[in-house]
Amino acid sequence: MLLEKIRSVQINLLEIVTVIFFLALGYCLFYKYSFYNALGIPWFIANITPQFLFLTSLKLLFITIIFSLLGYLFASIGNTLNIRKIIYLIFLVLFILMGIFYQYTIQSNKQMSSTFYSVRYSDIFYCFYIFSCGLLSTLFYKVIKSKDPNNEFKISTISKKIKIFAHLFIVSMGLILLLQPIYFGLLEANNILQNRQTSLNKTKLKSLNQDWYVIETMGEKFLLIDNNNKIKIIEYKDIEYIQRTE
Repeated sequence: MLLEKIRSVQINLLEIVTVIFFLALGYCLFYKYSFYNALGIPWFIANITPQFLFLTSLKLLFITIIFSLLGYLFASIGNTLNIRKIIYLIFLVLFILMGIFYQYTIQSNKQMSSTFYSVRYSDIFYCFYIFSCGLLSTLFYKVIKSKDPNNEFKISTISKKIKIFAHLFIVSMGLILLLQPIYFGLLEANNILQNRQTSLNKTKLKSLNQDWYVIETMGEKFLLIDNNNKIKIIEYKDIEYIQRTE
């Protein structure tokens, strides 16, 4: 009996991890398409390698697991109404701080930087998003349990008002998950177009005597941009040297 329950949990965990992995894959593809589209080369997304997608999705998978777990652990102490109120208040303060952070690092940033101390803004906001999902979902679960006389989670005990709120919450979080990679992909592309000299590595090609900047590498291919926003795709053998950013 116990063995069957353990096996059941393992299957459920595997399904959850699989869903998260595919969501991370979709997040990565939306981000890169938005990025390439802003650079005027949406077709370059066809050159993304499986290794790149796997590593990027794996990073997002770990972030999702870690920060959703942190949100769950923080919310798990909310067994009473007063404690839940304190948790809501702390979350509200964190939400306001993230709003201030967004205002003064992105909106008010004239250089349109896409990083904060070498950490991508997209990663920072994704971490907060996942933490919020874990926290609010756990608190919602505890609220439903608290309304049942036997302290059990039953769908039948959920009022119509809470069901509407739950649907709005799911739709809102889904839209944020969809729009977030599109927005930050656009942000990173605009940063490159405006600040390529300070944000990208300069490279010298063997066949051309002009400055080019490395946007990214994809296998043996290098995606370059010059000072006139011209894009060039070359192979590793065509590069004479790569210079670090100033």
